[in-house]
Amino acid sequence: MTAAAEPISDEPERTGISRRARILLLVASAAGAASNFGILALSPSVLGVAGNLEFLVFWSILFGIFGVQSGLQNEATRAATKPSPRGARVMTAGAVWGALFAAAVGLSGIWWGPHLLPDAYRYAVPVLAVTAFLYPLYITQVATLGGSRRWEWYSSELLVESALRVLLVAAAALLGWGLGGFIVGSAAAVATVGVILAVGRTPRRLVGRRADVGLRTLLGHGALAMTSTAFTALLVTGYSVLVKVTNPLDSLGLPPHDAAALMGACMLAVSLTRAPIMMPLTAFVSVVISAFTGHRGTVSEAVRKPFVLLAIVGLAGAAAAWPIGPWVLRMLNPEYVLPGWYFAALTASSVLLAWLTILGALALATNHHVLYVVGWGTASVVAIACLLAPLSLTVSTSLSIFAGPGAGTLVLFLGLSRRSDPSADAEEDERTSPV
Repeated sequence: MTAAAEPISDEPERTGISRRARILLLVASAAGAASNFGILALSPSVLGVAGNLEFLVFWSILFGIFGVQSGLQNEATRAATKPSPRGARVMTAGAVWGALFAAAVGLSGIWWGPHLLPDAYRYAVPVLAVTAFLYPLYITQVATLGGSRRWEWYSSELLVESALRVLLVAAAALLGWGLGGFIVGSAAAVATVGVILAVGRTPRRLVGRRADVGLRTLLGHGALAMTSTAFTALLVTGYSVLVKVTNPLDSLGLPPHDAAALMGACMLAVSLTRAPIMMPLTAFVSVVISAFTGHRGTVSEAVRKPFVLLAIVGLAGAAAAWPIGPWVLRMLNPEYVLPGWYFAALTASSVLLAWLTILGALALATNHHVLYVVGWGTASVVAIACLLAPLSLTVSTSLSIFAGPGAGTLVLFLGLSRRSDPSADAEEDERTSPV
């Protein structure tokens, strides 16, 4: 189909987000947070201490891959917002990256699988490889919907994906399929891409949506964006793997079962305290990038309102998490015991992570990809250094997710502020939109 013959114009809709679309976006983001929270809350009681630790590591690897690949969504959203008749098909780039990821995960899993997933790697690695192929197709489909301002379909796709994941995992739990059922159910939700194409005329017509650049350039931008989001994944979705790699069970000075319980409790606490802020924010990243594209005001003008709102929500959540967190964790598994201050610290630190995410979206929307890499790279290096410090696991993890995002936020804010000063960027390339 040629660009001229496409039933849906390559020009994005210029109208704002409708009330119905806003409601759907809120519902989709809430459903995503609730579904992941529900799965993480269900697994300790169903899988036990050892099985849940393995599942949490798999979950972290799965969403770590998703986190790296989300760079494709960020770049594809930007590219599809202002398509060109000579641009590459966005879904073509997604298919290319999917094939590359599937090969990389499948082959490398021979090495890391037995170490990170000793009981499940024989089937977990193939599941991850298939998912690594399908997910780029899913997120580029989502990106074409976001880039063309089809927010109702965009929200519906996110909603179906989160609903499918929780339904599959719940079915696995009810049928007694154990760790394998949880692993397959968590990954199989990427089948949403086929579901949406089967039932939606608009998504089918947007499969041919073009980018603003050719395929080679689009792939190059995608590689740079994924280099950026690889650092993001370390701190957000892949953090549990990072904890296990930097703090092996035999280094905790506890009997094996107690060490597994402590690490599983810390991993679960980090995931549960982040979900209320990070899951909705992640669902809105494409909206944020689309809104920031072409922004020419100051950094403070762009981020003041969301920063204040997130700070209020985060601090209120931290106050509530101190007394409630330990009780909730013991309800999920009586062997998971952590102090209240730990939950408060983790919840408060999620504000810094959210600030870092918003500044990163602003950097990508204004084509400051290198600055994005530097900001998130700084955050990752600082976080890893804290995890390697000779401290207790609770202290090192809470310190790492405060200091890492805090350092990255400072780097991005200062870098973007400098680029908002015309005297600092007198020689800025026309391809880069100043903040």
